[in-house]
Amino acid sequence: MQDLQAQLAQARGLIDELTQRIAYSQQEAALHSVNARAADALVGRLNEQLTQVTLERDAAVKRIAEFVKDVPDKA
Repeated sequence: MQDLQAQLAQARGLIDELTQRIAYSQQEAALHSVNARAADALVGRLNEQLTQVTLERDAAVKRIAEFVKDVPDKA
Protein backbone atom coordinates (compact mmCIF):
# COMPACT_ATOMS: atom_id res chain seq x y z
CA MET A 1 0.00 0.00 0.00
CA GLN A 2 2.84 2.37 0.85
CA ASP A 3 4.46 1.57 -2.50
CA LEU A 4 1.24 2.51 -4.27
CA GLN A 5 1.02 5.77 -2.29
CA ALA A 6 4.64 6.54 -3.16
CA GLN A 7 3.92 5.93 -6.85
CA LEU A 8 0.84 8.12 -6.61
CA ALA A 9 2.85 10.92 -4.96
CA GLN A 10 5.51 10.56 -7.64
CA ALA A 11 2.86 10.73 -10.37
CA ARG A 12 1.34 13.84 -8.80
CA GLY A 13 4.78 15.44 -8.67
CA LEU A 14 5.31 14.61 -12.33
CA ILE A 15 1.90 16.02 -13.23
CA ASP A 16 2.71 19.22 -11.33
CA GLU A 17 6.04 19.53 -13.12
CA LEU A 18 4.45 18.96 -16.52
CA THR A 19 1.72 21.47 -15.71
CA GLN A 20 4.38 24.05 -14.87
CA ARG A 21 6.26 23.29 -18.08
CA ILE A 22 3.08 23.68 -20.11
CA ALA A 23 2.33 27.00 -18.44
CA TYR A 24 5.90 28.18 -19.09
CA SER A 25 5.65 27.09 -22.73
CA GLN A 26 2.38 28.96 -23.11
CA GLN A 27 3.96 32.08 -21.62
CA GLU A 28 6.93 31.74 -23.98
CA ALA A 29 4.59 31.34 -26.96
CA ALA A 30 2.63 34.41 -25.93
CA LEU A 31 5.86 36.38 -25.56
CA HIS A 32 7.04 35.29 -29.01
CA SER A 33 3.68 36.30 -30.43
CA VAL A 34 3.97 39.76 -28.86
CA ASN A 35 7.53 40.07 -30.15
CA ALA A 36 6.45 39.04 -33.64
CA ARG A 37 3.66 41.63 -33.67
CA ALA A 38 6.07 44.30 -32.43
CA ALA A 39 8.59 43.33 -35.11
CA ASP A 40 5.88 43.50 -37.78
CA ALA A 41 4.88 46.96 -36.58
CA LEU A 42 8.50 48.09 -36.59
CA VAL A 43 9.06 46.78 -40.10
CA GLY A 44 5.93 48.61 -41.21
CA ARG A 45 7.16 51.89 -39.73
CA LEU A 46 10.61 51.41 -41.25
CA ASN A 47 9.06 50.73 -44.65
CA GLU A 48 7.02 53.93 -44.36
CA GLN A 49 10.15 55.90 -43.45
CA LEU A 50 12.09 54.32 -46.31
CA THR A 51 9.33 55.25 -48.73
CA GLN A 52 9.32 58.84 -47.46
CA VAL A 53 13.12 59.13 -47.67
CA THR A 54 13.07 57.66 -51.18
CA LEU A 55 10.45 60.19 -52.30
CA GLU A 56 12.48 63.03 -50.79
CA ARG A 57 15.65 61.79 -52.47
CA ASP A 58 13.90 61.50 -55.85
CA ALA A 59 12.55 65.03 -55.50
CA ALA A 60 16.02 66.34 -54.59
CA VAL A 61 17.60 64.57 -57.59
CA LYS A 62 14.94 66.08 -59.83
CA ARG A 63 15.60 69.59 -58.44
CA ILE A 64 19.35 69.15 -58.93
CA ALA A 65 18.82 67.93 -62.49
CA GLU A 66 16.65 70.97 -63.25
CA PHE A 67 19.27 73.30 -61.74
CA VAL A 68 22.13 71.67 -63.67
CA LYS A 69 20.13 71.83 -66.88
CA ASP A 70 19.82 75.62 -66.50
CA VAL A 71 23.53 76.18 -65.78
CA PRO A 72 25.39 77.21 -68.93
CA ASP A 73 28.36 75.11 -70.03
CA LYS A 74 31.77 76.76 -69.64
CA ALA A 75 33.18 74.84 -72.55
